[in-house]
Amino acid sequence: MFFKNLTAFKVTQFDIYNFEEKLNKLAFIPCSKIQKSARGFVNPFFKDEACLHTFNNLAVFCFMSEDKILPAQVINQEAAEYIEELQKTRFVGKKEKTEIKEDIEQRLLPQAFSKYKKIFGYFDLTNNYLVIDNVADKQITEIIELIQRCEVKVEPIVKEETNILTEWFTDNANPLDVEIGDKCKLTSDIGDGVANISCQGSSMLNDNIKSFIETGGHITEMAIVWAEQLAMTVNTKLQLKGIKFLDGIVDLNKDEQSHEADLLLMSDIFAELIKSMQNWDTED
Repeated sequence: MFFKNLTAFKVTQFDIYNFEEKLNKLAFIPCSKIQKSARGFVNPFFKDEACLHTFNNLAVFCFMSEDKILPAQVINQEAAEYIEELQKTRFVGKKEKTEIKEDIEQRLLPQAFSKYKKIFGYFDLTNNYLVIDNVADKQITEIIELIQRCEVKVEPIVKEETNILTEWFTDNANPLDVEIGDKCKLTSDIGDGVANISCQGSSMLNDNIKSFIETGGHITEMAIVWAEQLAMTVNTKLQLKGIKFLDGIVDLNKDEQSHEADLLLMSDIFAELIKSMQNWDTED
């Protein structure tokens, strides 16, 4: 298995035995009939009570979420019909209307469909990195909060958002191991609103974009190729998405069922990438 996204953290406190014990206590339990959502961990590869899979220098986990899908339109429509019937004989206040909606939602929850999502991650115990296959702030926060409950301490590879993408573009200041691609997103909060622009292809490298930047705009995402091994999009938090492994890297493992071999190969590449990333924002 190869990750398509990367959010990386530096691990500053980690005890594998303590972590595994506490992680198992946060095992995923499906929603009850009256629950809207559930969060927890499952074994990443097997139907096993153990939530952590360890081998070589890696400790792999899988965060599992379940959310009940109950469209607001369904609740509102049923509530409106009920309130309309009540109002034929008496006044229905705002508080009661809210309570009616809540009661209807609870009644409909057992009939709602569940949406499940898995997010994989691993601890690189050799280099003290935590890598998560996701870039969504909400989901990253959920995972980190649960991991911290297991007495693990981590810190972001980049503690604050950086403006280096804009500098790479305007000053040709990209590192030697980074090749700028042909796609980027720009934003500007100058004036009354926020302008967002996406550029792709040859139009990206023109004077209009530099003019946009000179008037207060900046690049928030950029397509890059790193070390001729990975093609991806990087944002101002140095998170990576849409990762594609180049030069047949994904074909090096001939055993399609061997997740461990994939992860070992990928983690070695990611370790070098993260080391490089830590220097990106400090290079002159």
